[in-house]
This record gives sequence, C-alpha cells and structure tokens, in this order.
Amino acid sequence: MDDQPTDFSEKRATLEKLLEGDHIFIHVDASRDDVVVPAGLKGDQRLTLKLSRLFQGKTEVSQTQISVELLFPEGYFTCQVPLGSIWGVTSDTGKSMFWPEAAPREILQMVIRTMADDAAAEETSEDSSENSSREATPQPAKKSSWPVRPLLSPLEGGHKGESDSEKGDKGHPKGGNPHLKRIK
Repeated sequence: MDDQPTDFSEKRATLEKLLEGDHIFIHVDASRDDVVVPAGLKGDQRLTLKLSRLFQGKTEVSQTQISVELLFPEGYFTCQVPLGSIWGVTSDTGKSMFWPEAAPREILQMVIRTMADDAAAEETSEDSSENSSREATPQPAKKSSWPVRPLLSPLEGGHKGESDSEKGDKGHPKGGNPHLKRIK
C-alpha cells in the first residue's frame, strides 16, 4: 500500500510500551519487499513473530523499523521489520491492537467477514430470544478463521530418567518442575 503514513510515532510508542511486558507477538505483512526475514517466511502476509527484551538477541525499535535478532531452527537471524508492515500486535496479557492501514487486503477481508458473521450471529440470537418465550437453545461456538497457535501444557513428573529425589520441590504445587510440550 503506497499511501501508508510515514509518522509511526503512535505505533512505535505502543510497541515500546508493550515490550515492557514479558513478550509480544507482532503480526507482519512479510510479502513486502522491505521486510527482511528468513527466506522460508518471506511472502507470508500473516507472519507472527514473538519479540521480547528478555531474549538473548538484541531488539531495537527505531522511528521506522524494528531490528530484532531471533532464533530460528537454522540459527539466529536479524529481522528488519518496517513499522509500516506491522498490522497487528498482541501482548503477553492478550491485549491486541490492529492497524487496518497496514493490513493486506486478505487480512482486511477476513476481519470484515468475521465482523459480519459475528453481527449476524448476534442479530439472530437477539431475534430468537425476542420471538421465543421458552429457554433458548445454546448455539455451538463458531470456529474462528484466525490461525490457531499450538498450545503448551505442563507435563507431570519431569524429564525421563530423573528420580523424584533429584527433582525436589521447585515451587510446583505437586513438587518437581512442570515441563511443557507442544500439542498439535
């Protein structure tokens, strides 16, 4: 989008404030020529990168871009993400911001469809409750069109081969340290 604003002071301030927390997820249009990410991620209009000042790699936010060294399976890579390519951010507390002027057409269409579907479902729900004096039948939750990230869950018992005496009580209510695994 050629008519994007060049003053990103508000977006920069928002990102800086959110980076004071544990981590943030930035949602990037990596199909833009000025976005520098590993080759396998280039072209993804819905690229999500996790940033934290607590990571080993450096994170710098300038007036026009974020330069961040992130660890990928191939090793560390310095990503250059122009602020104009960031169309959304989600904080570690779940707070999200959306900048429609930076979003690709596909994302805008998805947001509009989701909002229209939500409005239609709400309208249908209101109509059915007004027209029915009996108890409303619960409707199944609609599946979101947003991508779902893998969830992490604690594993009880620690690493294989580690005895209970080696684990000790490390602050976990059941003793031992919870371990996380990726759920697909």
